[in-house]
Amino acid sequence: MKPVVAYFSAEYSIADSLPIYAGGLGILAGDIVMEAGAEGRDFHAFGLVYHKAFAAGDTDTRLMTERLSGEGFTLIPDSDGQPLTLTIHFDAREVAFQAWRKDYGNTSLTLLDTQVNANSVADQKITDHLYDSMPGLMFRQQIVLGLG
Repeated sequence: MKPVVAYFSAEYSIADSLPIYAGGLGILAGDIVMEAGAEGRDFHAFGLVYHKAFAAGDTDTRLMTERLSGEGFTLIPDSDGQPLTLTIHFDAREVAFQAWRKDYGNTSLTLLDTQVNANSVADQKITDHLYDSMPGLMFRQQIVLGLG
């Protein structure tokens, strides 16, 4: 049986139109995904969507969902063909998320997204910013990434 790898990172540098990384870690994570895809490895990477671009000089006014679609990411569908929505339980409540996925051969990158209507405004903001300074928000991001 061929080994399958699950890889988790807070950021990925995949395309110029997706400023969801801050620097070295994101560059490395993106390179690892691309190389695994080029080598045909069974490799599945997971991260988060950040709806507010990290790069201060970003002039692209499109919503992050439009950018994701433009780069070939699609929402993972449920059995009825609708966007799959899953939940995790923390802080005595359920937080819903959906998942954007792009395949690179046998390799995939899945980005989790809490900006769904079922969530409160505060929970939708979990996937707004990379390295947000709001107390506890980074911890919530880590829970979504780790448990989601």
